[in-house]
Amino acid sequence: MDELRISWDGALSEKLLALLTRQTRLYTSGESSSIPWETAREMMTSILYTLRLDGAEPGERGRQLAGADLEEELLRGQKRIRRKMQFARRLWQRLAASGAAGESRALGATLLGIGEFWRRYDWRFAAHEIPCGIDYPLALPVPESLQGADYLTEWLSRLDTEVRFQSAFPAAARSAAWDRFHPERYDLPLNLYEPLAADALCLFALGREVRALMVGPGERRAFAGRLALLTEGETEAALRRWAEGLGETLELPESRDRRYLTDYARTLLPRIRTAAAGGWPRIFP
Repeated sequence: MDELRISWDGALSEKLLALLTRQTRLYTSGESSSIPWETAREMMTSILYTLRLDGAEPGERGRQLAGADLEEELLRGQKRIRRKMQFARRLWQRLAASGAAGESRALGATLLGIGEFWRRYDWRFAAHEIPCGIDYPLALPVPESLQGADYLTEWLSRLDTEVRFQSAFPAAARSAAWDRFHPERYDLPLNLYEPLAADALCLFALGREVRALMVGPGERRAFAGRLALLTEGETEAALRRWAEGLGETLELPESRDRRYLTDYARTLLPRIRTAAAGGWPRIFP
């Protein structure tokens, strides 16, 4: 273990290295306290994740752990991860049964691959890893700072929010909007939330019926024309106001679902800033 160094000084570094030695013995079933450097590095990354300790700066969490029993803290962290795994499994089962996978080959393949997570995931020695492929893109990607079960749980939670939003519209209206977005969307890894949200925001801003999703070039030009009258600050405020109003109109669950829609609406702002005169199509996905 001498080859492995932790940049933090003092008691915490020593305790972490001692914990790594203990985990190594468990990993090798007590046969050795020596493993390849690459394995030790990954195991330490797993320990830091399980302890909820940033690998770059220990911060307040590091100061808390410096005076704690790290073996107890590791067990506590592993219990938290197992609870996350159980919650993620329930989310996955609900999404797999929702029928959403039938709208996108990429989504179907991703949900199928996630089904292997619980068999492959090593919550003891490689808790930071995500042993499954996730190819379907979300409208709002999960931060790369999340790892392991936390990443998967957040990804599934966001997909659950997106699928719930899609169900607020009639199936025929959804399909027509997706076909306008891209006729080959079933075979391509394209997000299905985005075109519905953008079109519904457009209709809400124009005072039209949102659930029909009847958006054509005329509606999009009118939306762009309305935005052209606003300053940048007014545009941001309007997007937030329209998203909040749309969430209420669709009777979306409060908190997460409505906040997700508002956060998505903000992603339109850079497109609006760069859209030149007559460039309204670039506002929409």
